[in-house]
Amino acid sequence: MDVLSCQTSVDSVAGAVKDMLLQLSWGRQNYGADYYVVQNNNDCVQRWSLVLCVMIVAISTLQVAFVRRLFHCPSHVTKERA
Repeated sequence: MDVLSCQTSVDSVAGAVKDMLLQLSWGRQNYGADYYVVQNNNDCVQRWSLVLCVMIVAISTLQVAFVRRLFHCPSHVTKERA
């Protein structure tokens, strides 16, 4: 091996290391951005879950009240007069 081929090999390795470091830096930046996206999605899902739970309770209460009213029979018991 002469000096030129050795220098070419070192340059090739240095370029590969540089590319690897750039990809690592890019990945870390995307990881931070993805964390905020996941955090935002989590907040949104929790809000909608709370809203849906409140809606389910409210609709269930209305449904029970409606069914009770549907089967409500007024009693026609006559009182005996003394």
